[in-house]
Amino acid sequence: MKPSQPGRAKYSEPLRVTLLRTVGIAVGVGSVITLFSGLLWQGSQISLRLWVSWTVAVFWFSFGGHWVEIVYLNYARMILPPRRWLETVVRLLVWFAGGCVLFGGMKLTSSWLGNNTLENVPWYVGGLLFIIVELCVHAIMAGLKRDNFWNGRG
Repeated sequence: MKPSQPGRAKYSEPLRVTLLRTVGIAVGVGSVITLFSGLLWQGSQISLRLWVSWTVAVFWFSFGGHWVEIVYLNYARMILPPRRWLETVVRLLVWFAGGCVLFGGMKLTSSWLGNNTLENVPWYVGGLLFIIVELCVHAIMAGLKRDNFWNGRG
């Protein structure tokens, strides 16, 4: 692996910060999904089991997604020549592959917890969904004037 290129410092943050953020996201989004799925698909029955399964499923994307991004920032990006178009293509491919893997984990865990909602969803949907989620997260970061995908600095 080439040494770090100028302007491409390795990303790191304390694990407790990562856990606080990703667990918070999982609980919040899992709660919203549970509320809507309970009201729309299950006749207003919102169960603790359904909430746990959705929260754990979302945790795959929130916590696992953090590590997918770390793989890109600290490994893939470091070996690429500094060409914006190439960095963009590789990042989207890493997000797609990571999203497919994380979605597989989501499906297995959800099924194990008794939630078969994701059972018939094709594997590649996870990759596409993950890209959409990441683009939205990076848009929020752009709005907050932080380094992100859109400005090429994050």
